[in-house]
Amino acid sequence: MDMAIKPKSNAEKILSFLQKRGGGASEEELCRHLGLDAGECKEALDELIMEDKIRGSEIGKEKIWGTKKEESLYDFLQGRYSLDALKLDEEKGEIKSITGSVVAIISREFFAQMYSTMEGAKYGSMYLGVVKEIGRGISLKQAEEYKKVLGIKPDHYLVHLEKIINAFRYHCMTGWGKLEEVVPQKDGVVLRLSNTFESSAVMKYCPQNVHEPTCGILLGRALGLFEGFTGEQFEAKETACRSLGSKYCEFSITLKKK
Repeated sequence: MDMAIKPKSNAEKILSFLQKRGGGASEEELCRHLGLDAGECKEALDELIMEDKIRGSEIGKEKIWGTKKEESLYDFLQGRYSLDALKLDEEKGEIKSITGSVVAIISREFFAQMYSTMEGAKYGSMYLGVVKEIGRGISLKQAEEYKKVLGIKPDHYLVHLEKIINAFRYHCMTGWGKLEEVVPQKDGVVLRLSNTFESSAVMKYCPQNVHEPTCGILLGRALGLFEGFTGEQFEAKETACRSLGSKYCEFSITLKKK
């Protein structure tokens, strides 16, 4: 006797979609892809939340839903960047992170002196371009590491946006500033930050030498994460900077036009 195949519930459809996609999705996307109305989608999401199978994260003004697997990135980053994981080897004169990398603690004063020297030598713009590429290169390598941890492949930035923002947020928490807000824009986002290491350094120690935005390293770090997770090319510009009088530093990250 033939057994009738039980159709999937809306909750099962949503969970299956998120698992196959390997990234987050908004309620609007879930409704569009799965043919659900807003009420059906909310009811199914509530069911999955009660079963502890999904969680939501605020991205700008929108909530993005993802599977619990996404939390492995939190665990990985928390372990990697925990300040408790720094160990001093007095015999060798080294500080090592939990990953075994040898690190050095650099003060704002040191950074400001480096910036001021380059600016005084009339290499200001060149300096910012160079450090932006350095930051980008570091993040490209780290994005590869994160993708291996999560078992994901490059995809559109909206698919991996939650992961990108989480990775960048944790990087900021290691002393580079505070990510205050993520504002969606056409083909990208604006990252709004306070108390960035680079702007704070030059504001305190060499404000007279500031003629353009100063957060080249951090801008490069954001750019590298977007490109590393997606395999796409992006434009990255610092459109506002505290060192030039703005309340926040703002990074505009947008897909390059093909």
